[in-house]
Amino acid sequence: MQPPLSRTEGKFPSVRIIGFTGHRHLKNPKAVAAALKSELAALRKAGGELIAISSIAIGADTLFANEVIRAGIKWIVILPMPKELFREDFTAEEWARAERLIGQATEVRILHGNKRPQVYLDGGKATVDDSDCLFAVWDGKPAQGPGGTAEIVAYAKMLGREIILFREGEAGVEKINPSLVFGD
Repeated sequence: MQPPLSRTEGKFPSVRIIGFTGHRHLKNPKAVAAALKSELAALRKAGGELIAISSIAIGADTLFANEVIRAGIKWIVILPMPKELFREDFTAEEWARAERLIGQATEVRILHGNKRPQVYLDGGKATVDDSDCLFAVWDGKPAQGPGGTAEIVAYAKMLGREIILFREGEAGVEKINPSLVFGD
């Protein structure tokens, strides 16, 4: 007779895939970065492996990628179109920063669209499709175009993904309960 298995022996490792969406223009980037860092640390403390997935637009995406990389979390970057087209959305300085982060990604996924703004929606949906939890830095307002933060949050809600919302305000950033936004 064989001895019983331990509680962890024979189990699959726990893996959470954290997607991200957020605004390009932020009032308080340092507070957003601190809130993301804190939430990522809390998830790491809960145990299991974390994998992050996001695009790399200026603003919140870049902050998320920085915090994920600093925390040693594997990061998959989704480019909504080939690099040579995507770089047109950035200043030279912004693109240099984005390229440094892309170079640190565990994996780079390039979508093959080239029609703006549809590619941004496709990229946001791909992020949600491949994640089981979505972090969102969102002001609660409607999207300003296809693939905007509000549209991606609504898509995640429709798919039943866990959503962790951060609302940026004058006093900093607060984590808010999605049921207060969606009335669930």
